[in-house]
Amino acid sequence: SILQKLADFETGTLCNMYCATNPDECMTMESFIDGKRITVLEGGDLGEAAKKFIIELISWAVFLYSKAKKMYEKKVEKRFFIMEEAHRIIENPETGNAPPLGVTEDVFQIIFNEGREYGLYAMPIVQSPSLLPPTIITNCSILIVHRLGNKDDLDMMTSELCRNARLDNRDVPIWIAKQP
Repeated sequence: SILQKLADFETGTLCNMYCATNPDECMTMESFIDGKRITVLEGGDLGEAAKKFIIELISWAVFLYSKAKKMYEKKVEKRFFIMEEAHRIIENPETGNAPPLGVTEDVFQIIFNEGREYGLYAMPIVQSPSLLPPTIITNCSILIVHRLGNKDDLDMMTSELCRNARLDNRDVPIWIAKQP
């Protein structure tokens, strides 16, 4: 599985971008995020496997860098981490998009669960929230919801927005479906 994901990096543009053999040509994590408070990762024209691999690798490096800053330098640098089209990167075992090894918690779930402790605030942007693992949505303290037409998305957002079971929430799905 790992060799298959790395195959795109053997030749061509991706090899030139990511496989430098000279250490002086390599970009360090510090130069990548130092001083930047907002990090947006987008895979562009990369193939699906390569896109997941690179974004997951860089995301994990940002998390470990933030964690090390707190542990060793006693510094917490606040950073806002945005993932556009997050459902294409974050795997959800409940929707059939499971990781090949069946690992229950992936890099992104760890970032959403533990990242705030190290100053890393994550925001997924997705058009179908039901495609994300429920733990990702649960760890989002602010939800911005526009019109949703999918029943699974409506049900999920209704339960997230209406956490008080004593209230009558029948109008919420109708309201969400009519949003511009």
